[in-house]
Amino acid sequence: MRAPGKATAPLRPRTIALRRLDTPLGAVWIAEEGRRLAGIHLGPSAGPLRRDLARRLPGSRVVPAGRTARSAAASQLAEYFAGRRTRFSVAFSLEGLSPFTRRVLEAAATIPHGAIVTYGELARQAGRPLAARAVGGALHVNPLPIVIPCHRVVASGPSGPRLGGFGGGLARKRALLRLEGAPRLAP
Repeated sequence: MRAPGKATAPLRPRTIALRRLDTPLGAVWIAEEGRRLAGIHLGPSAGPLRRDLARRLPGSRVVPAGRTARSAAASQLAEYFAGRRTRFSVAFSLEGLSPFTRRVLEAAATIPHGAIVTYGELARQAGRPLAARAVGGALHVNPLPIVIPCHRVVASGPSGPRLGGFGGGLARKRALLRLEGAPRLAP
């Protein structure tokens, strides 16, 4: 029952366009709601991205992107893989994530191209200096890898920083860091 005098607008389902970009690392799937980036997935199938969108943005309708001109996100990612882009300017959404995860991802978004930070350093930047493991969990659900460069976050070890984990696989993490000219790390 609605309150008297309050009109309710019918909810329109959100439409998210899904497109594939072929890169030196294989397929990269890009999900966009209008001009806003909603998700990225590195891998041969869009299935994991579709599941993430359904979880974070319930009721969304995911459709194939039209064959029109390439989107800003696709163009910027292509430039990144060609070595011509070091920063992204595309609008994006972190909707459907916890406040802590958003804080961690916002801090990760500031890591410069070619630089690395440890999970502990990122935890301090996110305002939770003792939460290095929780930072790893937040990065694991990063819906926008590469644009929010979780691949630049590494583990600390007794002999210095080491590669650590990455949802896209360690080979992809190593390749992304190499593309950016980051320091070599132990596996």
